[in-house]
Amino acid sequence: METIAFIGGGNMASAILGGLIAQGMAPAQITLIDPGADQRAHLQATYGVRTTDGVAAGCAEADTVVLAVKPQVIPQVAERVAGALKGKLLISIAAGCR
Repeated sequence: METIAFIGGGNMASAILGGLIAQGMAPAQITLIDPGADQRAHLQATYGVRTTDGVAAGCAEADTVVLAVKPQVIPQVAERVAGALKGKLLISIAAGCR
């Protein structure tokens, strides 16, 4: 079973994970990582996905990781998650970031 973790729970991540679920992906296959407790609770209640505020732990079991944070936050997130990405597909939706 393919699993996916989203780092960031904003509008773009919400739209993508809503589309994945609408297309048949089980919410149990999705982990959403966000520092905001209110946002995590909202997305868990709306979509039934697993949530956490731990970046490395949230990525550990995922096959695919989607970076869905604002471009100015990428350096801090990348530093925290770098060790957890080996062997995973990494997708970024942050425009203008390498």
